[in-house]
Order: sequence, then structure tokens, then C-alpha cells
Amino acid sequence: VWPLNPSGDIMAIIMIEDEVGVKNIGSILKVPGLGAVIFGPYDYSFSSGNFGNTGAPAVKTAWEKVKEACDRANVPLIGFAGVDDIEAKVKENYRMLLIGSNVDLSGGPGKVLDILRKKNSR
Repeated sequence: VWPLNPSGDIMAIIMIEDEVGVKNIGSILKVPGLGAVIFGPYDYSFSSGNFGNTGAPAVKTAWEKVKEACDRANVPLIGFAGVDDIEAKVKENYRMLLIGSNVDLSGGPGKVLDILRKKNSR
């Protein structure tokens, strides 16, 4: 399991989707072999009583708490990024990004990749 084995070909990724996970994020991040974390804002919105409102202050605060804990522990938090916010995600030091889905026909993921390629060529 990477990162315990630098040549590992398996990566353990966990999801934080409720208040218990956010409350315990510091302890969770101490588990050896943890490769990355995903925060699920939609599921968290329901567990926190915000019922689908991923922009609710409680959801944003929880996401920030998880991001800060991941940064301190040097464990990547996987972010969601689109054309409109890719620059911000890069500045926020997201090292892993989800940039589309199998049902996204907008061409957005390709545009995000173009932006990242241009950044890396500088």
C-alpha cells in the first residue's frame, strides 16, 4: 500500500461524509498507509441537517477543517475542480483533483486539463 511502500500499487482513500468523521479527522489521519481523503460535501450536508445545501456555512467549515488537518498531516485531500475554480484549487495546494464524471458532456474536464498543462509548461 502506497505510501508505506513507495513502489506500492494500491492506494487507500477514505471518505469523510459526516460530523463524526470531521470530529475525528485528526485521529483518522494517523492511520498508517492512508493515501488520500475525499470530503463528501453533499452527504455531509445531509448528516449536518443542511439537506443538499453544499454551500451552507456548516458544510464549508467542515470542509475547511478537513483540508487544514490533511495539510498538517501531509495527506492529500482530493478536491473537486472545474474550469471556474481550477486556479483557486491549485493555489489552495490541492494535489489531487476530480475534474469530471462519466456523465459530463460539457467538455469541462478537457478544459481543466488544458489549464493544468499550461501551468506545468511554464
